[in-house]
Amino acid sequence: MTAQPFLSVILSTRNHRNFLPGCLMGVLHQTWKDFEFLIADDGSTDDTWACLQDWAQQDRRIRISRRERALGVIDSYNRLFRQAKGNYLWSVATDDHCINERFLQEGFEMLKRYAQAAGFYAAMNIVKIPGEIFEKRWTAGNRNRYLSPEKIMQLFWKDEGYPCGPCLVLQKTWYEKFHGWYPDLGPQCDLFLNLVAGASSGLAYLAKPSVVHRMWPTGQSYLSRQTIEDLVIVTGK
Repeated sequence: MTAQPFLSVILSTRNHRNFLPGCLMGVLHQTWKDFEFLIADDGSTDDTWACLQDWAQQDRRIRISRRERALGVIDSYNRLFRQAKGNYLWSVATDDHCINERFLQEGFEMLKRYAQAAGFYAAMNIVKIPGEIFEKRWTAGNRNRYLSPEKIMQLFWKDEGYPCGPCLVLQKTWYEKFHGWYPDLGPQCDLFLNLVAGASSGLAYLAKPSVVHRMWPTGQSYLSRQTIEDLVIVTGK
């Protein structure tokens, strides 16, 4: 890793010790090596911290921090965002894992062809917990390509294949525009930022499923529970 990494990978975790090895291996085994990996233990009561210490000793790209009391995932990610040094940002979740070791390599190679893109994302497989039951493939098609702002919004409108956090690498400047994650939008506030970036500059898309996303049995998604008034963002703050 260089002194100024090209990419910052950030992870906030709490009491997900059982998922940590898969998540960490999915990131650290990437063929693209030029990144820092910032991980925060947000008040875990299991042995998450001991696990992170072991991994940090084995790979110098990992930098870990710990809070005794949980302050929430959004606050945690904002703290990590302010520490990040990379030009691009990939925010990962402990209960998801990357299954394509060339995800970063192929994504950054695509950005050489599509310099106008705000970043890149890939198809992903969605499984249900418990049981790791395959639910569906989240895809925007079966070929690598640049997706225009109009296409990103068409996908969102049809509720299929639009950019989701676990499989999206985005220019850090997009997070800087909005000062990181916005708490009032709830636990999926990164989705709104993904859509704003994609609908402004477009995104490069990798057709190969690259991430397994776990869906927990907690009912409907955050978006589906909102009224149109809830989704209005007041700017100028």
